[in-house]
Amino acid sequence: MTITTQKTTETRWDRLRARVSRVVANATTVFNFGIILLFLSLITGIFGYRIVHPEVPEQGFWYSFWEDYYANISAEFGSVAITVLIIDTLSRRRQKQEEKQRLIRQMSNKDNGIALQAVEELKALNALKDGTLRRINLEEANLSGVRLGRVDLRQARMDFSNLSEGHLFFSNLERADMSGVDLSGSVLTGANLRSANLVASNFCGALLSEADLMNAKLDNAKFDENTRLPDNTNWNSDVDLARFTDPSHQQFWRSQMAESPAYAAKRA
Repeated sequence: MTITTQKTTETRWDRLRARVSRVVANATTVFNFGIILLFLSLITGIFGYRIVHPEVPEQGFWYSFWEDYYANISAEFGSVAITVLIIDTLSRRRQKQEEKQRLIRQMSNKDNGIALQAVEELKALNALKDGTLRRINLEEANLSGVRLGRVDLRQARMDFSNLSEGHLFFSNLERADMSGVDLSGSVLTGANLRSANLVASNFCGALLSEADLMNAKLDNAKFDENTRLPDNTNWNSDVDLARFTDPSHQQFWRSQMAESPAYAAKRA
């Protein structure tokens, strides 16, 4: 092959590739592109069958064509249907995950209305208990009045967030970073606060009945006489909080209620 012939061949291939690229670009949707491919496959099959079987008479062509190809066409339709279903399932799953991530970002918003609306939408997606919210960043979020009962927020970062008047009963906040959090007036009944960082948090008026505070850090945390402690007594200045947090304490408190995370039989 001469250099001139080689260049001519390359030029033709370049033009062909350019035309194909334009066709694909003009197919503005996947549906349109699929229609084009279907049309090409039919044309190729019909002309190919005519070339391979020239002996088939014109009147019996379509019957013969269908007789030879119906099994293959059925199998192809089945495989295409399965592929479409798989792609659609994966697409829906990806869209749901993207929606969850968008709502999590809104949940950390400092605008209370936006944050609470995001929580309600996450509830609709069943994302509060499936582990979606583990390790999320809610630093300085304004979640005052939030309803997050039985939510899974293990190892979440919630420094200086506002959870006042929130409903967090039986929520799992194990190892969560909640330093400086406003929990005043919140309901933390049965909450799992094991190893949580609660330094300088505000528990004034909070309900901690049956909550598990084992190994939780409560340095400089604020309590008042309206704070209900895990053993259902009210806080006072003489209360030794170490008996709720220190497993080695001689009077370390454990619950007698089976549903409580601090239930004596669950001690680890």
